[in-house]
Amino acid sequence: MNDLDCATTKDLLPEHAAGTLEGGAAARVRAHLSGCADCRGEAELLSLLRTDVELPAGLEERVVLAVRSGATRQARRPGVRGYAMAATLAFAAVTSSLIWQSLRNGERATADSSGAVAADVNVLRSPGLSALSEEELMMLLKEIES
Repeated sequence: MNDLDCATTKDLLPEHAAGTLEGGAAARVRAHLSGCADCRGEAELLSLLRTDVELPAGLEERVVLAVRSGATRQARRPGVRGYAMAATLAFAAVTSSLIWQSLRNGERATADSSGAVAADVNVLRSPGLSALSEEELMMLLKEIES
């Protein structure tokens, strides 16, 4: 009877695939693999990963030459596209923040024809406090204080 479970066997599979597992442990792993398709599949995958890969001719020399000559990619500067993208993202962030804040405050968010966002069109298009009567100013003051 095999005393290895799947978890223990899977822990030993890298050593088994490398051929460094000692006699008794190697025999127990082989016994477990003969009866467990899941662990056997994992062992086959590990053995495939350990196979040598044929490199294209001259690849090693080209890599060494490139490293020695200092041929590295220079970091790209943002350029016009980068700045335009940053400006667009900043505008979108500010606009969405204003809309979100006005919605949290219970105001109606709207956009005029130029795309500018206004929290409350009626307040922003009004002639200002100087056009209000004293009674209207008192009502506004009470509303603000409450």
